[in-house]
Amino acid sequence: MNQITWKEVLQKPNIAGGEIEIQEHGKAYRGPIKRITTKDDEVFFHLLWCGHYDITTSTWTVAPYEMATILKMSATTVTEESDGRLTIKNPEIVAGIIFPEGGDKLDPNIIEGLNLNNLPQPQVIEMDFHE
Repeated sequence: MNQITWKEVLQKPNIAGGEIEIQEHGKAYRGPIKRITTKDDEVFFHLLWCGHYDITTSTWTVAPYEMATILKMSATTVTEESDGRLTIKNPEIVAGIIFPEGGDKLDPNIIEGLNLNNLPQPQVIEMDFHE
């Protein structure tokens, strides 16, 4: 495990097209990353689609938005795991994981209400990074 900066995260070529999962109390949100943008001290994850998992029903449903989360970079640490996953620690969430392209994927066919027709393709990561 190796702690890395957000600048290093954004320079990784296999993040767009990977997936992000954000776990909160009793639920999780997950979807494929279309692009990541930054502004000031915030990082924005834009998704192709977003699934919402509810532990009380053990089901995935489509979330009504395509932006999984906005995190304050200064309050977040990112660790690169030996298998390429990136774990996110932030006081606003229980846990976060970025799965690089080619890694673990959530099957979109199990998400109730998700229309897979005409989805856009992942793009390169957009950076407006200031140190």
